[in-house]
Amino acid sequence: MTNLNEPLNEAATLVKPEASAKGIEISENFERLPEIPVDSDQLKQTFLNLLQNGVQATDNGGKIDISTFCTEKEVVIEIQDTGHGISKEHLPRVFDLYFTTKEHGSGMGLSIAHQIVTAHGGRLEVESEVQKGTTFRVYLPRNAEI
Repeated sequence: MTNLNEPLNEAATLVKPEASAKGIEISENFERLPEIPVDSDQLKQTFLNLLQNGVQATDNGGKIDISTFCTEKEVVIEIQDTGHGISKEHLPRVFDLYFTTKEHGSGMGLSIAHQIVTAHGGRLEVESEVQKGTTFRVYLPRNAEI
């Protein structure tokens, strides 16, 4: 049983040096969450992939907001950045394996994140606007089974 604030905080700690070097502010707003049956290491990898994308897409002096909250049926993790955003034509493909717009990207990070969340009975959603930023939301059932 895992409180998702823990692997999320660990992932945030890992990206903070890179974010700090770019002058990116990371803010955390973690609500109290119930423990749910998930693979903590896999979810940490998911959060790390999402946060690294945010840091890479955000210019110097930008911001990344990380928040968690709970609904009656789900635990929700939201990662919002003030980065370059994703174009409407690329948005439907962001979770496709090997799809990337980065010069040195593998196109695997978001696909892996999507696979992990889906394997836990959850969903990963994205909203984005070019030159304004991107928001990823991870929804996991409170009664998830791995």
